[in-house]
Amino acid sequence: MEDIKNVTALEEQTIKRISSRIIPFLIILFIMAFLDRTNIGFAA
Repeated sequence: MEDIKNVTALEEQTIKRISSRIIPFLIILFIMAFLDRTNIGFAA
């Protein structure tokens, strides 16, 4: 049972690390895509 608890704790830590690095990057990409769509609308 201890192995299962350690694996889940490791998984949670890994998910938190990945999320803390990927989510801000995705937010920046979303903002850039939004601005790009807005600029194309004004250019047309």
